[in-house]
Amino acid sequence: ILNPRPGEKVLDLCAAPGGKSTQIAGILGGDGLLWSNEVVPGRAKVLLSNLERLGVKNAVVSSCHPEILCERLSGFFDRVLVDAPCSEEGMFRRDRGAVQSWSAEHVRSCAARQILILRSAARAVRENGILVYSTCTFSREENEETVLAFLKEHPDFSLEPSGVEFGRPGFDLPRARRIFPMDGGDGHFAARLRRLSPCVCRAVPFDPPKAGGQKAVQALLEEVFQIPPEEKIVCSGGRLFVPPAGLPELSGLGVIRAGLLLGEIRTGRVEPAHALFLAAKPEMLRNALDFPSDSRQIRAFLHGEELETDPSLKGYAGVAVDGVLTGFGKCSGGRLKNRYPKGLRIY
Repeated sequence: ILNPRPGEKVLDLCAAPGGKSTQIAGILGGDGLLWSNEVVPGRAKVLLSNLERLGVKNAVVSSCHPEILCERLSGFFDRVLVDAPCSEEGMFRRDRGAVQSWSAEHVRSCAARQILILRSAARAVRENGILVYSTCTFSREENEETVLAFLKEHPDFSLEPSGVEFGRPGFDLPRARRIFPMDGGDGHFAARLRRLSPCVCRAVPFDPPKAGGQKAVQALLEEVFQIPPEEKIVCSGGRLFVPPAGLPELSGLGVIRAGLLLGEIRTGRVEPAHALFLAAKPEMLRNALDFPSDSRQIRAFLHGEELETDPSLKGYAGVAVDGVLTGFGKCSGGRLKNRYPKGLRIY
């Protein structure tokens, strides 16, 4: 329904834990800009972790109030997704917590919050851009009535056909789409809106600070990659990043990460980041170890153990599972010292 295309700028405004953002990233294929926002800081960290594990290089992850974010980035995005916080009635059959927290008052409070989020999101959509509103609940108040209230306030937006055949038409809004359990889902609603009016883009282009330690950065890239990538590198707080193309100014927007984290500056060197390897492919690296998913070695690696390696291997090496990089280590003396993050290890 959102139908993002490579090269576009896409905002996922209520993005955690990241299922929608990672799918959008897969469709963009590294071409364009994905901005994934989550107002709750703890959930934003989970969002970042999921995007990092899938090797997404062209994403910004932020924890910012929608009103602030969309005002600053007015008219900046080609497509905006609002998968709004809701009463989660669609989760009843598999989440007893959703049943216990439900009340008519909760539905009303969700609807009030949803219209506020939609109002903010509308500012970020460029002329002729797409705004998709979705929930995982059944109530009319949070679905059709929220969309109708928004359209009444915003005559410069039109409701378009969803472009999909699954599910069934919305109540009193045949162009919207509902999915009930008997349709093969849990309980969902989605509506696709298009902005018809001009919208002045207020975003200011990103002015990257110069990265220090260029010799150390180049040394690391030459050690890790067969052909070192030639990309602009910026430094922030002692950490090195490759920012996505088309990035706007980030200050004041609660940005947790923008682009690919290469590593951290240490005395006279750069310590590579886990994300650097996850965004690569084994054939791009000077050293890579590839193990079957059912192998003893990969179980040991995910547990945080050292691995035995070919004594000829020296320096950093990616560790892959059936051809997909999952981490890295450093080879010396026939051993690979494990650099798999402690928070991800299997115990």
